[in-house]
Amino acid sequence: MCLLVLRIAGWQVLPNLTWLPGWLGVGLAAVVALTAFTLGRRRMVAVTVVLVGAVWLTGRLADGWPPADWWIVACDVGQGDAFVVRSEQRIMLVDTGPEPALVDGCLDRLGVQAIDLVVITHFHADHVDGLDGVLDGRRVGQVWVSPCSEPAEQYAQAADDLRRLHATIPVPGDVYAFGAARLHVVWPQRIIAAGSVPNNASVSFVLEAPQGRAAFLGDLEPEAQAAILRSADLAADVVKVPHHGSAQFVPELPAAVRPELALIGVGRDNSFGHPSVQAVAAWQQIGAQVFATAQSGDIAVTGDRTVVVRGVVRAPLGR
Repeated sequence: MCLLVLRIAGWQVLPNLTWLPGWLGVGLAAVVALTAFTLGRRRMVAVTVVLVGAVWLTGRLADGWPPADWWIVACDVGQGDAFVVRSEQRIMLVDTGPEPALVDGCLDRLGVQAIDLVVITHFHADHVDGLDGVLDGRRVGQVWVSPCSEPAEQYAQAADDLRRLHATIPVPGDVYAFGAARLHVVWPQRIIAAGSVPNNASVSFVLEAPQGRAAFLGDLEPEAQAAILRSADLAADVVKVPHHGSAQFVPELPAAVRPELALIGVGRDNSFGHPSVQAVAAWQQIGAQVFATAQSGDIAVTGDRTVVVRGVVRAPLGR
């Protein structure tokens, strides 16, 4: 029996597993030991199930994820975006990341079984190719998409699902109810034939909620950023930094938003150099704490705008 316990303890399947601290950990260990010795050698299958279940349970409890009062979560989906927003009992997903399994896993970790609104800001693979994972066993209500159906390949791959979901194009200037919050659509007011056309056609909006204001700016590039600054109030407490922290941004943007928190969905060791040193510094210079999924894993913003991360690093970039 001791050999079995030691063998299970030596498994490397969950290398970051932490046993429950204090008396909870002692109590759980006592229950595991008592159960194992009670069942004895003749019930090895039952003993194994109990031990594995205990390891899983303590991992869930010790991990503390997700925080009970999460408001916005930046999912760690590699080089791409997938942001989950909760207002009362309603759920919104902004983009789906590049891989179905990655966004599916994040939604599972949050316990999301139904999504009231999915926003596909534009049709680049790192924002839409995870759509099948979103739809895996979940009910999806409304879907918003960009008016730009490029790149053609990614749009065609998503088209069947989008037709079935009755996707619509939101109109800038309109205000939509979302639980206790309101969504103010600010872009695209027009298609810009400069820079990356799909990026500059990203569906962008400001969320006004009891927890604060949050600006979601897709992959907007300088051309669209300059245009949106002339037509919309982007002031927010939280910002989804456009284009994964690309170096291509207008210097006026961070000061116009002036958030407490700047969140970046980005992959580790990506070939684009995201997030750029210039972008991170620009957001920090106006007082924002900058967090990136590449360093922190899943990132949650709670109702009082506290940041809780699921990964190892628990500090903003550059601090």
